[in-house]
Amino acid sequence: MGRGMSKRSMGMSNVEHAVILAAGRGKRLRQPDPSVQLDPAVEAVVRQGFKALVPIHGRAFMDYIVERLMEAGIHRVCLIVAPDADPLIRYVSGLSERFPGLSAQYVVQPEPLGTAHALLFARPVTGDRDFLILNSDDLYPVNALHVAVEPESGTSCAVGFEQDALIRGSNFDEARVSALGILAARRDAPDLLECVVEKPERPEEYRRDGRLWVTMNLWRFTPAIYDCCESIPLSSRGEYELPAAVQALIDTGTPVRLLRCAEGVLDLTSRADIKRLEELLRS
Repeated sequence: MGRGMSKRSMGMSNVEHAVILAAGRGKRLRQPDPSVQLDPAVEAVVRQGFKALVPIHGRAFMDYIVERLMEAGIHRVCLIVAPDADPLIRYVSGLSERFPGLSAQYVVQPEPLGTAHALLFARPVTGDRDFLILNSDDLYPVNALHVAVEPESGTSCAVGFEQDALIRGSNFDEARVSALGILAARRDAPDLLECVVEKPERPEEYRRDGRLWVTMNLWRFTPAIYDCCESIPLSSRGEYELPAAVQALIDTGTPVRLLRCAEGVLDLTSRADIKRLEELLRS
């Protein structure tokens, strides 16, 4: 590599694969909202509940996610879908044609048993390589993706978003941000994750240097995460959840780096988010 040429500037990264969670059917998205009037074509997609396919300026929301992943050096994507996701499967089948240089495939999660359960079905795809995992209904800033792919191979990471920056730069309000899990750094090693705290009673206890870092479900893992996904019990909600698998990974003695991003994330949860996303992406 020539002098002055970074992996970022050359479009390279230490991670090639991204696993995208897309098995949900958008219950809140499908809920009627008399205050939101959508174009009939958009309405038809919304009623199906596939958030990844919702048109924003005439393009599927997932198109914007794929573009940013490729900009960060990711050239292989795997969507985890539900068994009845034919429209989403057709979309994945055409991704490589629309995005030259991209390899796209899907795997099916046969039952909706949580994010850690979903991830297990990507194991044959990622093999022995590091990979990113992210939501199909969140558009992350490119800098956050760059931060996640840059550490050396064999590194597990959690990308934390600064709470106040999320409120300022995202399309969702403080109440939604306050419901996110907190990424608590170790006091003796502030660049390492100690635990993921879901809805803490006293969130101020987890401030570090005056800031709270929350999870938007953007992670980088080594294959070690798969054994942890298999080892965790069902949660109180009856699901196998990814934060529990991350905690199991930490408990094995594996360091999980806390990477920080002080930018907003564009989130697609409800019908009301669509117009706001169009405004933000236009600007």
